[in-house]
Amino acid sequence: MTDRPPPPDNILDYAPPAARISRLARIAFYLSLVSVFTFVFILPGLIALILAIIADDRIKKHSTRLTGRNYTYAAGILGACTCLFGFLMLCMPSIGSPRDLADRSSCAANLRGILSSMTIYAAQNSDQFPVVTYAPYSPALNSPTAAATATTANDVIHSYYTAPYPQAGSVTANIWILVPQGISPKLLICKSDPYITGPAQILDPTGRYYDNFQNDKQLSYSFAYPWKADGSVGKWWADTSDASVPVASDMAPQQGTGKPARILNPASTPRNPQTWNSGNHGGDGQNVAFGDVHVDYVKTPTVGHMNDNIWTTSGYTSTGPAEFDGLPAIKASPNLTADKAPYDIIMFPIRNLDTGHL
Repeated sequence: MTDRPPPPDNILDYAPPAARISRLARIAFYLSLVSVFTFVFILPGLIALILAIIADDRIKKHSTRLTGRNYTYAAGILGACTCLFGFLMLCMPSIGSPRDLADRSSCAANLRGILSSMTIYAAQNSDQFPVVTYAPYSPALNSPTAAATATTANDVIHSYYTAPYPQAGSVTANIWILVPQGISPKLLICKSDPYITGPAQILDPTGRYYDNFQNDKQLSYSFAYPWKADGSVGKWWADTSDASVPVASDMAPQQGTGKPARILNPASTPRNPQTWNSGNHGGDGQNVAFGDVHVDYVKTPTVGHMNDNIWTTSGYTSTGPAEFDGLPAIKASPNLTADKAPYDIIMFPIRNLDTGHL
Protein backbone atom coordinates (compact mmCIF):
# COMPACT_ATOMS: atom_id res chain seq x y z
CA MET A 1 0.00 0.00 0.00
CA THR A 2 1.41 3.34 -1.08
CA ASP A 3 1.45 6.13 1.46
CA ARG A 4 -0.48 9.30 0.56
CA PRO A 5 1.87 12.29 -0.03
CA PRO A 6 1.82 14.80 2.79
CA PRO A 7 -0.02 18.11 2.21
CA PRO A 8 1.96 21.32 1.72
CA ASP A 9 3.29 22.76 4.93
CA ASN A 10 0.92 25.76 4.89
CA ILE A 11 -2.32 23.89 4.10
CA LEU A 12 -4.03 21.32 6.31
CA ASP A 13 -6.51 18.76 5.15
CA TYR A 14 -9.14 20.16 7.45
CA ALA A 15 -8.56 23.90 6.70
CA PRO A 16 -11.82 25.83 6.10
CA PRO A 17 -12.38 27.48 2.69
CA ALA A 18 -11.09 31.04 2.26
CA ALA A 19 -13.57 33.82 3.13
CA ARG A 20 -15.22 35.42 0.11
CA ILE A 21 -16.25 39.02 -0.47
CA SER A 22 -19.92 39.55 0.28
CA ARG A 23 -21.96 39.87 -2.91
CA LEU A 24 -24.41 42.14 -1.12
CA ALA A 25 -21.55 44.42 -0.02
CA ARG A 26 -20.45 44.74 -3.63
CA ILE A 27 -23.98 45.53 -4.79
CA ALA A 28 -24.30 48.19 -2.08
CA PHE A 29 -20.99 49.74 -3.13
CA TYR A 30 -21.79 49.84 -6.85
CA LEU A 31 -25.25 51.25 -6.16
CA SER A 32 -23.70 53.96 -3.98
CA LEU A 33 -21.50 54.96 -6.94
CA VAL A 34 -24.62 55.27 -9.09
CA SER A 35 -26.29 57.37 -6.39
CA VAL A 36 -23.51 59.98 -6.66
CA PHE A 37 -24.75 60.83 -10.16
CA THR A 38 -28.46 60.51 -9.30
CA PHE A 39 -28.43 62.15 -5.86
CA VAL A 40 -31.44 64.36 -6.66
CA PHE A 41 -33.65 61.25 -6.63
CA ILE A 42 -32.44 60.28 -3.10
CA LEU A 43 -33.76 56.70 -3.46
CA PRO A 44 -30.60 55.09 -4.94
CA GLY A 45 -28.50 56.50 -2.10
CA LEU A 46 -31.04 55.36 0.49
CA ILE A 47 -31.14 51.81 -0.91
CA ALA A 48 -27.33 51.70 -1.03
CA LEU A 49 -27.18 52.79 2.62
CA ILE A 50 -29.71 50.13 3.72
CA LEU A 51 -27.95 47.36 1.78
CA ALA A 52 -24.60 48.43 3.24
CA ILE A 53 -25.99 48.13 6.77
CA ILE A 54 -27.47 44.68 6.07
CA ALA A 55 -24.30 43.46 4.37
CA ASP A 56 -22.10 44.72 7.19
CA ASP A 57 -24.25 42.92 9.76
CA ARG A 58 -24.00 39.66 7.81
CA ILE A 59 -20.23 39.99 7.54
CA LYS A 60 -19.97 40.47 11.30
CA LYS A 61 -22.05 37.34 11.96
CA HIS A 62 -20.17 35.20 9.43
CA SER A 63 -16.70 36.69 9.66
CA THR A 64 -15.04 33.36 8.90
CA ARG A 65 -16.90 33.02 5.59
CA LEU A 66 -17.51 36.63 4.47
CA THR A 67 -15.37 39.75 4.02
CA GLY A 68 -15.92 43.11 2.37
CA ARG A 69 -16.42 45.59 5.18
CA ASN A 70 -14.37 48.08 3.17
CA TYR A 71 -17.15 47.91 0.56
CA THR A 72 -19.91 48.38 3.12
CA TYR A 73 -18.06 51.24 4.78
CA ALA A 74 -17.61 53.11 1.48
CA ALA A 75 -21.19 52.38 0.41
CA GLY A 76 -22.53 53.62 3.73
CA ILE A 77 -20.61 56.89 3.51
CA LEU A 78 -21.54 57.56 -0.13
CA GLY A 79 -25.17 56.55 0.38
CA ALA A 80 -25.60 58.74 3.45
CA CYS A 81 -23.91 61.74 1.79
CA THR A 82 -25.95 61.51 -1.42
CA CYS A 83 -29.18 61.15 0.58
CA LEU A 84 -28.32 64.22 2.62
CA PHE A 85 -27.33 66.30 -0.38
CA GLY A 86 -30.40 65.26 -2.34
CA PHE A 87 -32.62 66.17 0.59
CA LEU A 88 -30.98 69.59 0.86
CA MET A 89 -31.53 70.17 -2.86
CA LEU A 90 -35.24 69.55 -2.38
CA CYS A 91 -35.58 71.67 0.75
CA MET A 92 -33.47 74.70 -0.14
CA PRO A 93 -35.03 77.02 -2.74
CA SER A 94 -31.75 78.88 -3.09
CA ILE A 95 -30.18 75.77 -4.57
CA GLY A 96 -33.17 74.73 -6.65
CA SER A 97 -34.08 71.55 -8.47
CA PRO A 98 -32.50 70.48 -11.76
CA ARG A 99 -35.70 71.60 -13.51
CA ASP A 100 -35.40 75.06 -11.90
CA LEU A 101 -31.77 75.30 -12.95
CA ALA A 102 -32.61 74.21 -16.49
CA ASP A 103 -35.41 76.76 -16.75
CA ARG A 104 -33.15 79.46 -15.35
CA SER A 105 -30.51 78.64 -17.95
CA SER A 106 -33.12 78.61 -20.72
CA CYS A 107 -34.39 82.00 -19.55
CA ALA A 108 -30.85 83.41 -19.58
CA ALA A 109 -30.30 82.05 -23.09
CA ASN A 110 -33.47 83.83 -24.22
CA LEU A 111 -32.20 87.13 -22.87
CA ARG A 112 -28.88 86.66 -24.64
CA GLY A 113 -30.78 85.97 -27.84
CA ILE A 114 -32.89 89.10 -27.40
CA LEU A 115 -29.83 91.24 -26.69
CA SER A 116 -28.05 89.79 -29.69
CA SER A 117 -31.02 90.74 -31.89
CA MET A 118 -31.03 94.23 -30.38
CA THR A 119 -27.32 94.55 -31.16
CA ILE A 120 -27.87 93.51 -34.78
CA TYR A 121 -30.70 96.05 -35.03
CA ALA A 122 -28.46 98.75 -33.55
CA ALA A 123 -25.73 98.04 -36.10
CA GLN A 124 -28.20 99.06 -38.81
CA ASN A 125 -29.69 102.00 -36.90
CA SER A 126 -26.87 104.30 -35.70
CA ASP A 127 -26.05 102.04 -32.72
CA GLN A 128 -29.45 102.70 -31.13
CA PHE A 129 -31.55 99.88 -29.72
CA PRO A 130 -35.13 99.59 -31.05
CA VAL A 131 -37.38 102.41 -29.83
CA VAL A 132 -40.72 103.89 -30.90
CA THR A 133 -41.78 107.53 -30.67
CA TYR A 134 -41.73 109.10 -27.20
CA ALA A 135 -45.06 109.81 -25.48
CA PRO A 136 -45.00 109.89 -21.67
CA TYR A 137 -48.79 110.17 -21.44
CA SER A 138 -49.40 106.95 -23.35
CA PRO A 139 -51.40 104.22 -21.56
CA ALA A 140 -49.39 101.74 -23.62
CA LEU A 141 -46.35 102.41 -21.43
CA ASN A 142 -46.87 99.21 -19.45
CA SER A 143 -49.69 97.07 -20.81
CA PRO A 144 -49.61 96.31 -24.56
CA THR A 145 -52.49 96.98 -26.93
CA ALA A 146 -52.18 95.61 -30.43
CA ALA A 147 -53.69 96.43 -33.79
CA ALA A 148 -53.36 94.41 -36.98
CA THR A 149 -53.50 96.81 -39.92
CA ALA A 150 -50.18 96.37 -41.72
CA THR A 151 -49.90 94.08 -44.71
CA THR A 152 -46.09 93.83 -44.60
CA ALA A 153 -43.42 93.78 -41.90
CA ASN A 154 -42.01 97.06 -43.22
CA ASP A 155 -45.44 98.68 -42.88
CA VAL A 156 -45.46 97.77 -39.18
CA ILE A 157 -42.11 99.48 -38.62
CA HIS A 158 -43.18 102.51 -40.66
CA SER A 159 -46.36 102.95 -38.59
CA TYR A 160 -44.37 103.51 -35.38
CA TYR A 161 -42.93 106.74 -36.76
CA THR A 162 -45.94 108.02 -38.69
CA ALA A 163 -48.85 110.04 -37.26
CA PRO A 164 -50.97 109.21 -35.35
CA TYR A 165 -48.11 107.08 -33.83
CA PRO A 166 -50.31 104.21 -32.57
CA GLN A 167 -47.68 102.74 -30.21
CA ALA A 168 -46.03 105.95 -28.99
CA GLY A 169 -44.48 105.55 -25.55
CA SER A 170 -44.93 101.78 -25.44
CA VAL A 171 -42.00 99.98 -23.87
CA THR A 172 -43.37 96.66 -25.12
CA ALA A 173 -43.61 97.98 -28.69
CA ASN A 174 -39.89 98.82 -28.50
CA ILE A 175 -39.19 95.11 -28.28
CA TRP A 176 -41.96 94.10 -30.67
CA ILE A 177 -40.04 95.98 -33.38
CA LEU A 178 -37.76 92.94 -33.48
CA VAL A 179 -40.61 90.50 -34.13
CA PRO A 180 -41.63 91.53 -37.67
CA GLN A 181 -37.92 91.51 -38.47
CA GLY A 182 -37.52 87.86 -37.56
CA ILE A 183 -37.21 87.28 -33.81
CA SER A 184 -39.50 84.50 -32.55
CA PRO A 185 -42.17 85.50 -29.98
CA LYS A 186 -41.24 82.30 -28.11
CA LEU A 187 -37.89 83.89 -27.29
CA LEU A 188 -39.77 86.49 -25.24
CA ILE A 189 -41.17 83.87 -22.86
CA CYS A 190 -39.44 82.47 -19.77
CA LYS A 191 -40.35 78.93 -18.66
CA SER A 192 -40.20 80.09 -15.04
CA ASP A 193 -42.82 82.81 -15.56
CA PRO A 194 -46.02 81.46 -13.94
CA TYR A 195 -48.31 83.97 -15.67
CA ILE A 196 -47.56 83.26 -19.33
CA THR A 197 -50.42 81.86 -21.42
CA GLY A 198 -48.48 81.36 -24.65
CA PRO A 199 -46.44 83.20 -27.27
CA ALA A 200 -47.81 86.20 -29.13
CA GLN A 201 -49.00 85.84 -32.72
CA ILE A 202 -47.28 87.73 -35.52
CA LEU A 203 -50.27 87.71 -37.87
CA ASP A 204 -54.00 87.96 -37.25
CA PRO A 205 -56.39 85.44 -38.87
CA THR A 206 -56.62 87.61 -42.00
CA GLY A 207 -52.85 87.65 -42.48
CA ARG A 208 -52.20 91.19 -41.30
CA TYR A 209 -49.29 92.03 -39.01
CA TYR A 210 -49.80 92.90 -35.35
CA ASP A 211 -47.91 95.95 -34.08
CA ASN A 212 -47.51 94.78 -30.46
CA PHE A 213 -48.15 91.91 -28.08
CA GLN A 214 -51.83 91.01 -28.06
CA ASN A 215 -52.07 90.71 -24.28
CA ASP A 216 -49.96 91.19 -21.18
CA LYS A 217 -49.24 87.50 -20.59
CA GLN A 218 -47.08 86.98 -23.65
CA LEU A 219 -43.92 88.64 -22.32
CA SER A 220 -41.66 87.53 -19.46
CA TYR A 221 -38.98 90.23 -19.56
CA SER A 222 -38.55 93.89 -18.68
CA PHE A 223 -36.27 96.39 -20.36
CA ALA A 224 -34.48 99.58 -19.38
CA TYR A 225 -36.82 102.56 -19.79
CA PRO A 226 -35.18 104.25 -22.80
CA TRP A 227 -36.32 107.88 -22.70
CA LYS A 228 -35.06 110.86 -20.75
CA ALA A 229 -37.48 113.43 -19.34
CA ASP A 230 -37.04 115.66 -22.40
CA GLY A 231 -38.13 112.87 -24.75
CA SER A 232 -34.69 112.09 -26.14
CA VAL A 233 -33.34 108.54 -25.99
CA GLY A 234 -30.90 107.93 -23.15
CA LYS A 235 -27.33 106.95 -23.98
CA TRP A 236 -27.78 103.73 -22.00
CA TRP A 237 -30.26 102.51 -24.66
CA ALA A 238 -27.57 101.91 -27.27
CA ASP A 239 -25.05 99.34 -28.31
CA THR A 240 -22.09 100.49 -26.23
CA SER A 241 -20.90 96.98 -25.28
CA ASP A 242 -20.84 98.25 -21.69
CA ALA A 243 -20.77 95.27 -19.32
CA SER A 244 -21.91 97.47 -16.40
CA VAL A 245 -25.22 98.72 -17.87
CA PRO A 246 -28.31 96.54 -17.20
CA VAL A 247 -30.44 96.50 -20.34
CA ALA A 248 -33.02 93.74 -19.72
CA SER A 249 -34.14 91.40 -16.94
CA ASP A 250 -36.74 88.94 -15.80
CA MET A 251 -40.07 90.70 -15.42
CA ALA A 252 -39.98 93.54 -12.88
CA PRO A 253 -42.46 93.19 -9.99
CA GLN A 254 -44.98 95.82 -8.94
CA GLN A 255 -44.58 97.35 -5.50
CA GLY A 256 -46.83 95.82 -2.82
CA THR A 257 -47.93 92.79 -4.86
CA GLY A 258 -47.13 89.10 -4.54
CA LYS A 259 -46.51 86.70 -1.68
CA PRO A 260 -44.44 87.83 0.08
CA ALA A 261 -45.47 91.37 -0.77
CA ARG A 262 -42.75 93.12 -2.75
CA ILE A 263 -41.07 96.05 -1.02
CA LEU A 264 -38.81 97.28 -3.77
CA ASN A 265 -37.30 100.27 -1.98
CA PRO A 266 -36.14 99.01 1.44
CA ALA A 267 -33.79 101.07 3.57
CA SER A 268 -31.30 98.17 3.65
CA THR A 269 -30.89 94.67 2.26
CA PRO A 270 -34.00 92.69 3.33
CA ARG A 271 -33.63 89.47 5.29
CA ASN A 272 -35.92 87.72 2.83
CA PRO A 273 -34.59 88.42 -0.69
CA GLN A 274 -37.91 87.32 -2.21
CA THR A 275 -39.43 90.62 -1.08
CA TRP A 276 -37.61 92.51 -3.84
CA ASN A 277 -37.07 89.91 -6.57
CA SER A 278 -38.89 89.17 -9.82
CA GLY A 279 -41.90 86.86 -9.78
CA ASN A 280 -40.06 84.59 -12.23
CA HIS A 281 -38.03 81.72 -10.74
CA GLY A 282 -40.19 81.61 -7.61
CA GLY A 283 -38.77 84.89 -6.34
CA ASP A 284 -35.35 83.33 -5.83
CA GLY A 285 -33.62 85.85 -8.09
CA GLN A 286 -33.55 87.18 -11.64
CA ASN A 287 -31.54 86.98 -14.81
CA VAL A 288 -30.18 90.39 -15.83
CA ALA A 289 -28.72 91.08 -19.28
CA PHE A 290 -26.05 93.74 -19.71
CA GLY A 291 -24.87 95.92 -22.57
CA ASP A 292 -22.13 93.51 -23.66
CA VAL A 293 -24.78 90.76 -24.07
CA HIS A 294 -23.68 88.78 -21.01
CA VAL A 295 -26.37 87.59 -18.56
CA ASP A 296 -25.99 87.14 -14.80
CA TYR A 297 -28.37 85.38 -12.43
CA VAL A 298 -28.49 87.64 -9.38
CA LYS A 299 -30.16 87.39 -5.98
CA THR A 300 -30.89 91.11 -5.63
CA PRO A 301 -31.89 93.86 -8.09
CA THR A 302 -29.02 96.15 -7.04
CA VAL A 303 -26.83 95.41 -10.05
CA GLY A 304 -26.57 98.74 -11.87
CA HIS A 305 -23.98 101.50 -11.60
CA MET A 306 -22.98 102.07 -7.95
CA ASN A 307 -25.28 99.17 -6.94
CA ASP A 308 -28.26 100.89 -8.54
CA ASN A 309 -31.62 99.20 -7.89
CA ILE A 310 -33.07 98.44 -11.33
CA TRP A 311 -36.65 98.41 -9.97
CA THR A 312 -36.51 102.02 -8.71
CA THR A 313 -35.31 105.53 -9.47
CA SER A 314 -33.55 107.74 -6.95
CA GLY A 315 -36.47 110.22 -7.09
CA TYR A 316 -39.12 111.58 -9.41
CA THR A 317 -36.37 113.62 -10.95
CA SER A 318 -33.59 111.11 -11.01
CA THR A 319 -30.37 112.38 -9.49
CA GLY A 320 -28.34 109.23 -10.20
CA PRO A 321 -28.13 105.62 -9.05
CA ALA A 322 -29.72 104.57 -5.74
CA GLU A 323 -29.32 101.21 -3.99
CA PHE A 324 -31.95 101.71 -1.28
CA ASP A 325 -35.09 103.80 -0.67
CA GLY A 326 -35.88 105.43 -4.02
CA LEU A 327 -39.16 105.34 -5.95
CA PRO A 328 -40.47 102.02 -7.29
CA ALA A 329 -41.68 101.88 -10.87
CA ILE A 330 -45.35 102.72 -11.33
CA LYS A 331 -47.49 102.70 -14.46
CA ALA A 332 -46.30 106.17 -15.44
CA SER A 333 -43.13 107.50 -17.00
CA PRO A 334 -40.08 108.00 -14.78
CA ASN A 335 -38.15 111.26 -14.91
CA LEU A 336 -34.61 110.39 -16.00
CA THR A 337 -32.00 113.07 -16.70
CA ALA A 338 -28.52 111.51 -16.98
CA ASP A 339 -26.45 112.43 -20.04
CA LYS A 340 -23.54 110.24 -19.03
CA ALA A 341 -22.71 107.41 -16.63
CA PRO A 342 -23.48 106.60 -13.88
CA TYR A 343 -27.03 105.89 -15.06
CA ASP A 344 -30.16 105.38 -13.01
CA ILE A 345 -31.72 102.37 -14.79
CA ILE A 346 -35.34 101.34 -14.19
CA MET A 347 -37.03 98.35 -15.82
CA PHE A 348 -40.43 98.30 -17.56
CA PRO A 349 -43.00 96.85 -17.86
CA ILE A 350 -43.90 95.88 -14.30
CA ARG A 351 -46.15 92.96 -13.33
CA ASN A 352 -48.79 92.78 -10.61
CA LEU A 353 -47.83 89.54 -8.90
CA ASP A 354 -51.34 89.09 -7.48
CA THR A 355 -53.18 89.22 -10.80
CA GLY A 356 -50.40 88.50 -13.28
CA HIS A 357 -51.33 91.57 -15.33
CA LEU A 358 -48.97 94.30 -16.46
